Amino acid sequence: MKYEKISGFTDEISSHLEQQLIEAGRTGISYLALRNIDGKNICSYTPGEIKRTVLPLLKKYKMRVSSLGSSLGKIPICDEEAFAEQMLRAENAAHIAEILECSYVRIFSFYIPTGDSHSMWSECAADKVGRLAEVLGRYGIKALHENEKEIFGDTKEHCLELFEKVNSPFLQAAFDFANFVQCKEEPLKAYRMLEPYVAYFHIKDALSENGDTVVCGQGDGCMETILGDAFGKGYNGFLTLEPHLTRFEGLELLERRAVKEIIRENRAENGAEAFHMQYNALNHILERIDRRKKNGGKDYES
Repeated sequence: MKYEKISGFTDEISSHLEQQLIEAGRTGISYLALRNIDGKNICSYTPGEIKRTVLPLLKKYKMRVSSLGSSLGKIPICDEEAFAEQMLRAENAAHIAEILECSYVRIFSFYIPTGDSHSMWSECAADKVGRLAEVLGRYGIKALHENEKEIFGDTKEHCLELFEKVNSPFLQAAFDFANFVQCKEEPLKAYRMLEPYVAYFHIKDALSENGDTVVCGQGDGCMETILGDAFGKGYNGFLTLEPHLTRFEGLELLERRAVKEIIRENRAENGAEAFHMQYNALNHILERIDRRKKNGGKDYES
């Protein structure tokens, strides 16, 4: 099936926006998730810079924006000075989202001190995530919480606790298959628990044996089962490619660990090849889901 809302973190292709747009366009997609441009997070730009440098290129290549991949919430939970700065950045992110006609800003739920229990920081995490969501919500922008290693919202239970405590229509989930695998979670069980909050999917897969990222559908993310269920229940949101199949410029901005520990060996020659590999693999998954639907939900011969 031809799914129109496929997007992607195109900074895995190149740090330069125009190159991102060229390669993304070659896949046939019409959306991208803006994260880093020229080594700088999208939400670190001013609205004026976005209007002068980003918006014209998006219009030139007829590309729209599915989400802003902000780093909001990717700081130590006890760093109050950094959080005050992030509150200002959230306001800035909302203005950028408005300019780019984008409804979503990805956020995180803060790094927990090593050795501390999550219960120690439950109220604090909910308060701070809620305040970020409130800022974005004032402009009609949804905060997408991404489950990730080492932050408060890493496991399905911690994510659920966060959503229930914040209890805001402006806080939803960006479901990341690979991150759940890397947290020793079963993605299907995580999806079942968090389904009411899931508004967005990150298309990234991993192996439970060692946590390595692999082409989507080849790992333990249960991607086909989960997406099939979501589509069967009317999901029509974004599927955002996040291959993590090669060491790309800017990866060190996203992770605390050394790059060589995140992707132990390149699985693609370059970022563009990795992006196309992931796009093609996702389309194979969507085609199988579509065939199963047409076959009355029964399995079929590949």
